[in-house]
Amino acid sequence: MSTMSGNTSGESRELILIVDDELRIRDSLSLALHTFGYRTIVASNIAQALDAIRRTNVDLLLTDLNLAGESGLELVQQVKKEDPTVSIVMMTAFGSIETAVNAMKDGAEDYLLKPIELGTLEILVNKILEKRHLRKENQRLSAENRALKENLDVRYHLASMLGASPQVQELQKSIKLYLKVRTPVLILGEPGSQLSEIAQILHYNSPWSSNSLIQFNCSMVPGEFHEPQLFGNEERMEVGVRIRGTPGLVEKAHFGSLILSDIDHIEKRCQGMLSRVFNQKKTQRSGGTHFYEADVRIIGTAHEKEIEMRVSKNKFRWDLWEFMSDNVIVVPPLRTRKEDLPILVLAEAKRLGNFYGKQIQSVHPQVIEELSKRSFPGNYRELEALIETAVLSSQQPVLAWSDFKSATEN
Repeated sequence: MSTMSGNTSGESRELILIVDDELRIRDSLSLALHTFGYRTIVASNIAQALDAIRRTNVDLLLTDLNLAGESGLELVQQVKKEDPTVSIVMMTAFGSIETAVNAMKDGAEDYLLKPIELGTLEILVNKILEKRHLRKENQRLSAENRALKENLDVRYHLASMLGASPQVQELQKSIKLYLKVRTPVLILGEPGSQLSEIAQILHYNSPWSSNSLIQFNCSMVPGEFHEPQLFGNEERMEVGVRIRGTPGLVEKAHFGSLILSDIDHIEKRCQGMLSRVFNQKKTQRSGGTHFYEADVRIIGTAHEKEIEMRVSKNKFRWDLWEFMSDNVIVVPPLRTRKEDLPILVLAEAKRLGNFYGKQIQSVHPQVIEELSKRSFPGNYRELEALIETAVLSSQQPVLAWSDFKSATEN
């Protein structure tokens, strides 16, 4: 009875189980695969093979079709029951090709003809284990995605929120806390941190998600236009012409959500009008005396250092700051959560690859190593821009560091 042996020296890579009833073939294949950089264990029959499957984490099973009175096809079927994730390659003589093809229907991925040519063996094993690696990466990404959805109970989420770092866990916890309540929320973070997108998550996963979501960027719109746009105009007469009244965005967002990006840049008079919305859930149009209902959930975004500076210089009302700072979501800078880079880069590369019609399947480890050296002052927006340039440059399913060079050298 043949005993099981192994070759585990060298770099720890994928583990290949070789099953053949001829010692010479087991030893020669084990030596060749070890030379290619893989770890190997061997077995001479089905019982030994199944024992190895149960005791170790086998990545690839390389088995002969005929095993001294036993069938390699039976081994394929049993291995798939024991561990469906194991990749399988059959070895067969020319006259048994049809049986090997049938084995592929039972779960084998490919077959090799005996006598085995070592160059063909290396190419096939590399190809199958690379496919296995990509499957595992995709499964890991999908699992992260599912975990995020289940944790937040969200229908709308961001790739930038993927990860397992303590900072992301805290962010997810904060978001979940404010999904079902209508209190005003202030989202703080550095530029490029997707603050407005996180605000959208709060709306789209709220009980009032079917109601209006309105967004207004306070720093992009000149201050003199803040009041008419946010609070509207009452009906009036101008040179004998009646000008119809127009509702503002606050009024339009009744029972919905209003996102005020860079809320600390809102015009000073509007800050007082906004305070009334917070306290009384009412709004008043410019030039009017009538009050309109404004049961609106206001979500503000700001850069933390800037809003504190504007409060200290009396450019943003203290009472508004106090009111909103009780309910804050802080978005961590990307530089503090670099352990999340592998999943972030892969998720964004796949998303952009799909958008541009490119099938990005994996990311070379050097990409993560090099990106980890960056401080990312532009946070996720900066990372997104780098990945987009790389995806456009890439001609391969594996995103390489060379694809990033044109972007990182600028």
